[in-house]
Amino acid sequence: MPRTSDVTLKLYNLSGREVKRTSTHSGIGYHEVNIPLDILHRGIYFVEMRADDYRGVKKIVVIK
Repeated sequence: MPRTSDVTLKLYNLSGREVKRTSTHSGIGYHEVNIPLDILHRGIYFVEMRADDYRGVKKIVVIK
C-alpha cells in the first residue's frame, strides 16, 4: 500500500457469486490476508481488491 486507506477485499466464485468480503483500514506497506479454506470448495475464484482509486482482480485456484 503506497498510503493509508480503506481497503475492501471480495472473493467471488467462478459463476460471479460473492463468497466472502472483508474491509479494513490499512497502513503503508505490504499486508497479508488469510482466507480460511474451510469455507471454499475446490475450484477457481477471483479476488477483487479496492483501495481509494485502485481496483485489482486476481485469479486463485483452490486445490484440496
